[in-house]
Amino acid sequence: MSTTHYSDAQGNYIGGFGDGATPPAGAIERPAPNAASDTWNGSAWVADPAVARGRMIVSKWQAKEALRLSGLLEAATAAVNAADARTQLAWSEVQQFERNSPTIAALAGVLGLSDAQVDDLFALASAQSA
Repeated sequence: MSTTHYSDAQGNYIGGFGDGATPPAGAIERPAPNAASDTWNGSAWVADPAVARGRMIVSKWQAKEALRLSGLLEAATAAVNAADARTQLAWSEVQQFERNSPTIAALAGVLGLSDAQVDDLFALASAQSA
């Protein structure tokens, strides 16, 4: 059985339909998206940044290596040392960092990093292997 994927005219993913299934009127055939929350921008599927951020998880080592490569490890360590007990405990004890965690949000704020800059750090971290 094969599946054909469709969006509506606004680029919202409608779903995948198997052989013999009829998509809704006005549905436009597209390649399969990476996630059901993606939208079609006219030439490719684009992830909703909020949804994509929810999937960003890196190990502690990857996160610290990305900070080191970006010249931010020393500043991040200083920010953690000056932070509340919860942030300090998270920094020292967690095995992985989630992009949308309160600890990451707090550190980004102290370091003056935008959402796009934190996304870039997570992308860099994801590319690192020990």
